[in-house]
Amino acid sequence: MFTAATGRRGATWRTRTTAGLGALVLGGTATLVAATPASAAVQDVDDATFTWGLSGYAQVGIFGAWTFKDLTGTATVLAGSVSGGTQQEYLVDPVPATSFPTSKAGQTPNAVRFTGGTGTADPATGAVDLVWDGSYTVNAYPASFNAPNEVYSDPQLEVAADGSGELSFDFTLGAGTDMSGNPVAETSYGRLTVVTFDEGSIDVTGDGEVRFSPDYQGVTVTTADSAAQTTTCTATGGATGWWGSWAPAFVGAVPASVRPHFYSTGCGGMQDNKPALPVDVAFTVAEDVPAPATPQVQVSTTTLAADGTTDLTVTGTGFTAATDGTAAGIYVAVGPLVGDAWYLSAAPFQHAKYVRTSFAGAETATGAQLAADGSFTVTFQDVAPVYTKGTTTYDAATTPLNVVTFAAQGSPYRGLDTVTPLTFVDADGLPVVVDIPDEVDPEEPGPGEFVWAVDGGTSAVSLGVAQPTAAGFGASGALRTVTVTDTRAGAPAWSLSGQVGDFATADGALTFGGQSLGWSPTLGTNTVGAVAGATVAPGTAATDGLRSSRTLVSAPAGHAAGSVAVDAGLSLLAPLTTEPGSYSTTLVLTALS
Repeated sequence: MFTAATGRRGATWRTRTTAGLGALVLGGTATLVAATPASAAVQDVDDATFTWGLSGYAQVGIFGAWTFKDLTGTATVLAGSVSGGTQQEYLVDPVPATSFPTSKAGQTPNAVRFTGGTGTADPATGAVDLVWDGSYTVNAYPASFNAPNEVYSDPQLEVAADGSGELSFDFTLGAGTDMSGNPVAETSYGRLTVVTFDEGSIDVTGDGEVRFSPDYQGVTVTTADSAAQTTTCTATGGATGWWGSWAPAFVGAVPASVRPHFYSTGCGGMQDNKPALPVDVAFTVAEDVPAPATPQVQVSTTTLAADGTTDLTVTGTGFTAATDGTAAGIYVAVGPLVGDAWYLSAAPFQHAKYVRTSFAGAETATGAQLAADGSFTVTFQDVAPVYTKGTTTYDAATTPLNVVTFAAQGSPYRGLDTVTPLTFVDADGLPVVVDIPDEVDPEEPGPGEFVWAVDGGTSAVSLGVAQPTAAGFGASGALRTVTVTDTRAGAPAWSLSGQVGDFATADGALTFGGQSLGWSPTLGTNTVGAVAGATVAPGTAATDGLRSSRTLVSAPAGHAAGSVAVDAGLSLLAPLTTEPGSYSTTLVLTALS
């Protein structure tokens, strides 16, 4: 309790004391809860399948369904009922749902399938970036025509979450005879984009199952040495009105003998079978394995009384799987970091408790239980700034003390290390300043006393772990109750105000402004007619928040003799740019009368 009185007649007086506001933990010893966007569901894939029926045109052709042959790598053929097969894995609806011929409605198409695709996929959005090994060969003409084979190798499918993307192959045209009977040499065209995809092309049909609908309608292509593209089809009289093209770069690259298979050269009829059929991709969705918990520690206060009377409660979370070093348990200790290998022994510490899953019963002076979920709670009594272990005396003034955790039994694993610095304050040495000016008030206060005290003395107020919001890192706490008593004759007016400086880490390397702290004063027992100060919100300007002096409580002249208990909720909104660290500031309370 701090008391200030004057023996001089009518003098104005002022008392001031500092009360620790206490270790706002943003990170370091307790990890910063960072503001991060929602994580994507993208996963690595090594078992993707790719299934495609090419086009409706390939299911009928001029001379019958196209022939799939000369398969390499992981490529296989699913023979549909259009060719007398029985596959039921790749199914499509007829025109106008897809380009599958209405004449084959109810039948299943021929399709090529690749397996073992690798890359990434997002089961939620259907976005993929996958590649497969192998090739297939097709030919639209009977063998007697000696038409060049079309060889499609190593498909790569890249589609973004919005549905935009492309399917490419290494494309080779085999040797043969062109439509004029002239010999054609084998030609490799390298990797060509065969079809493209536009926004909205994705249909997630199941868990790890996606269907992609390629572009065609409205895609224009310029053909120099083959039939001109028809772009005037209309949806009248039951017609689809479809006209378009596969990827123009692909259509422009292939020879005139096969080019018309991939763009509109008329309207209706088999022209409606030229668009590419859907591409089906399937992959195993990885089990949603939660990320391993990060060891975090919270300490009830990091500002302690220098007389060694402060008790600490330490809680920890995230000290989980045996693979991370907790199989042997951990030490929770209070003391200095002696040398680079301070974690090899608990002997130098003032207090140390062996916390482990095998511990049974209530907490003791030397041990406590580590819960199955990786949490613990331990207490340390009478933590002092100076102590002796063996023949060595440790003094916080020269060797700072900390609350630490580390893997037990000399484990080399450092993933369980946390360090929370402690500060000691001399309760008897808190500054009390009395300013007595030369001017004398015309009124005489008369006998009585004006005193105020903070419950818990200098024990720090902890705001805990700040959490990210859109506006900044938010945290809250409560000021310890302040009791003001005024029994002076004449009942002069008085006020009690508070102000903070900047928040800083123990080494002063990291700071943020005191304007980030606000309060909401409330009154409890009030027999003196006091009035609570206004709520002050955290701010960003230099004069916002408690960076400027703000009234906590006041009483007007002529108030009743008595006392008032004042509480205040504390609210913090630190900038999102604040670096991880353990921050503290000092709240200065000033009484004026």
